[in-house]
Amino acid sequence: KNSKNSDLWALAVADDQTNGAKASGTITASVTDVLESTGTLYLMIGGQAVNVTCRAGNTAANVASAIAARINALGNLPVVATVADAVVTVTAKNAGAFGNGIDIRYNHNQGEELPEGLTVTISAMANGAGDASYEDAGLAEILAGTWYNSFVIGSSDSTNIAYFKDILDERWTATVQQTAALFVSQNALTTKSGLQTFGNAQNAQVIFTPGIPKTPTPGFEVASAALGVIAPLSLEDP
Repeated sequence: KNSKNSDLWALAVADDQTNGAKASGTITASVTDVLESTGTLYLMIGGQAVNVTCRAGNTAANVASAIAARINALGNLPVVATVADAVVTVTAKNAGAFGNGIDIRYNHNQGEELPEGLTVTISAMANGAGDASYEDAGLAEILAGTWYNSFVIGSSDSTNIAYFKDILDERWTATVQQTAALFVSQNALTTKSGLQTFGNAQNAQVIFTPGIPKTPTPGFEVASAALGVIAPLSLEDP
């Protein structure tokens, strides 16, 4: 959306099947007896609207089933859902710490309210770990010989960042001159101080960590959006 006329190359990297763990959270519905009237539950997951119709006569279990069905019907969400009684378990589609930054909330926009008689309790996404290894995926060999001026990764794993820093350091040498910048997902960081600490720890002038504290948009999307804005500009002669 931010760069409609630039070439974009995407590389899929497999989950770590040994150490990878998928983040998960819960959405719990509570209803006093049954709902008296039909209304809409305005959920938002990863910055995307998930509107759920709650009908008169629904029990908490009915509402939870409707939530899970709606989540699973939206293929662009980075999560899937299962339901048991009145509890919906939301699980990231992929393993890794990135999933901890997938925000779940409701009534985000002005004027949105819970249907009368419905209470919703959210347990934030957590316990995602074991990011896929970019070294095992052979990124250096795949990228070798081709000049890309900007990169973005959806991992904030220190090993992955160090590996990519080595790739960039080589590209910036006088004999290669394939200069490039890297945008790194801020994932679950939600404070200015946290972003500063994370950025300073990289010790690299060409690694950027864009972040919007408290945004419902996941960090990997924020980093990608920043790349879309900056990559076309970095092609221009200084």
